[in-house]
Amino acid sequence: MLRSLVGSEMCIRDRVSTQSTGCQSDVAMTMTINRVLGDASWTRLEPPSDDKQRIQAHLEYVLRVLQDGSDGGQRRGILELLQSYIQEGAFPEHSSFFGDEERCPLFIDDAGVPCAVAHLMQGTGGQAVAAQVNQEWRRWYVEDFDLESELGRQVLAWAASVQLTPTELAMIPVSYTHLRAHETPEHLVCRLLLEKKKKN
Repeated sequence: MLRSLVGSEMCIRDRVSTQSTGCQSDVAMTMTINRVLGDASWTRLEPPSDDKQRIQAHLEYVLRVLQDGSDGGQRRGILELLQSYIQEGAFPEHSSFFGDEERCPLFIDDAGVPCAVAHLMQGTGGQAVAAQVNQEWRRWYVEDFDLESELGRQVLAWAASVQLTPTELAMIPVSYTHLRAHETPEHLVCRLLLEKKKKN
């Protein structure tokens, strides 16, 4: 497990039962956007206007941290790829509802939208690894990956190839809320009408 590699650098929260939440049962939900960094990336006094703003703020913070320790062509390339992902602003959305407040990671969503780590893998020759991670550990935090397994070793090999340490890799992912947590009253009315129409 990654937590055994990075020890006290990780901020690990207690596990909770998630059988009714849509998250895999071995995955803890959290209120923070990232279990390693917590909410350190949000430094403004006012709350974010929406979750997209919160996600971008976290990824921009991580980008600055990684740039501070950047040297080498492969590392510069992965940081440029992360920067373009942030600017594009397309992030995964959960399709299963697990509550308005809890957050849960998602590697690639049902529409094929990747999280930041999946996007980095896909853009640097790790498409097969990304697809397998999405199949095996879709709603797992990176620090909960079984790095002693064959897939875990492939993840570590990919990270090493782009000059990212296991700790740095775990700093990147975002835990997402369900899209219903942000729907407006108008969206709610439309959704309920559509659900009623489907039943009829």
